[in-house]
Amino acid sequence: MRRWWKWFVVHDLISMLKSLPESTPEDEDSIYLLESCLKGSIDFPRYSKELNILTLDDDGTIYALVLDYIQDLWSDIEAIHSNVAHSNHGTYFMGRVCNYSHIFVDAIQYGAATHNQGKKAKYAYILGRIAVEIQ
Repeated sequence: MRRWWKWFVVHDLISMLKSLPESTPEDEDSIYLLESCLKGSIDFPRYSKELNILTLDDDGTIYALVLDYIQDLWSDIEAIHSNVAHSNHGTYFMGRVCNYSHIFVDAIQYGAATHNQGKKAKYAYILGRIAVEIQ
């Protein structure tokens, strides 16, 4: 709960700084710094289990989706190859990932319905209004 209040107070501070009638370059730098600290802050729990996503389905659809996503996300940093590709450069994605019961994104908890610790936060909204259960 404390984390949520800190997040809320920082947003209030950003709003106040943006509403100043005569903002200085130092104010703009402060706003930029505060906003960069809030963007994409993800906190993971201390414990996780390793999961091989190749075993989740028979046809490899989930593996292909995750591989496409990370190839797109990190395309400018490094070449990501599938586990069957033969290449002398880049990194191979073997399908092993960490499985968490819950995470905090911008101080909001999201949990997995399949874990006891994640059940109380197993719902999220996509497209702004559509409620979904997190598996």
